[in-house]
Amino acid sequence: MGNDAKKYLSNNISNFYMKQKNISNSADLQRSFHRVVSGKIKKPFLPFIRYSQYVPCYGDEYMEERIVTMLRVDHLSHSFLSGSETTQVLQNIHFQVQKGEMLALLGSSGSGKSTLLNLMAGLMKPTEGDIYIAGENIVKMNENKLAEFRRHHIGFIFQAYELIANLTVRENVELPLIFQSAHPAVRKKKALALLEQVGIPEKAELFPSQLSGGQQQRVSIARSLVTEPSVIFADEPTGNLDTKTEDEIISILKRLNDSMATTFIIVTHEHEVARHTKRIITLRDGCLLETGAWTAAPAGTESEAEAEAEIAAGAGTGGGAS
Repeated sequence: MGNDAKKYLSNNISNFYMKQKNISNSADLQRSFHRVVSGKIKKPFLPFIRYSQYVPCYGDEYMEERIVTMLRVDHLSHSFLSGSETTQVLQNIHFQVQKGEMLALLGSSGSGKSTLLNLMAGLMKPTEGDIYIAGENIVKMNENKLAEFRRHHIGFIFQAYELIANLTVRENVELPLIFQSAHPAVRKKKALALLEQVGIPEKAELFPSQLSGGQQQRVSIARSLVTEPSVIFADEPTGNLDTKTEDEIISILKRLNDSMATTFIIVTHEHEVARHTKRIITLRDGCLLETGAWTAAPAGTESEAEAEAEIAAGAGTGGGAS
C-alpha cells in the first residue's frame, strides 16, 4: 500500500466513512474503493451496502414535505469515565434546528463542542438524552441502521479538507456516491455540477496537491453535498484558511444554504465566522449559554468583543442548560 493510501486510511475521513459503512477493516475499504475507481468492478464489496442505485430508505420525499425540525437535541448529557473518575463533558443540552437553517455552534477549546458534534453525527452514543435527525432518533438505532442512515442523511466538512491525494478533484467529490453504488455516469454528473456550484469546475481533473487551501475546502464542501444529505456538519471549516479565503468559503456556504435549503451546523470558535450564520448556539464548560441570532454591538459598547462578553454574561444568568 502506498504512502498516500496509508495517510488516507489514518485520517478522519477514513474513520467517518468506515463508520458510515460499519466497516472495521480499513484494508477492505481501501481495496474496495480502488477496485471501483479503477473500473475493475462496478459495485463495491463492502459489508451492508445496498447493491443498487440509490433508493431512499427512510421516506425522503415524505420527510422533505413534512419535517420542519431537521435536528433536535433533547436533554443531552455526556460523560467520560477515566479510571474511577467521571468527567462531565455536556450537561442537559437541549435545542432544535429547522430545515434549511444555518446555525453556528460556538465555543472555545474545552467547551464540549467537538463532543457534541460527534454525538450529533452519530459517531458516539450519549450518556443521556436523544438526538433526532429528519424525524429519526439516531440514539436508538443499532450500528447497521445508523451506518445506513448516515450514508443518506449526513454530510461532513472537515477542517483539514481530508481529500485523497491520489484521486482527482472529481473523484474525491464522487466518493460518498461510490458507497451508495451510484452509477458512474450519475456520480460524474453530480460531481461536476457541484464543482460548478462551488466555483472550481476547471479543477475537476486536477489533484488536491495542485490546489490552494481554499480550493481544497471547496472540494470538501462539494463532497459533503453530493448525496443531498438532510444536514451537513462543518467542523471548523475555515480553521486552516487566511481571512480573505475564510470570507470566500463562508460566502459559498451561505449561498448554498440559500439556494439548496440544506441545513448547515457550523462548529467554530471564531465569533467572526459565527456572526454570518442565522443563529448561534454558544457552549461553555459543557453548558448551553444562549441561542439566538447574531446582534450588533449594543449601544454604549466600544467593540464587538465587548458586545460578545456582555451577551454571554447575560445569557449565563438566564435560562441556559446547566
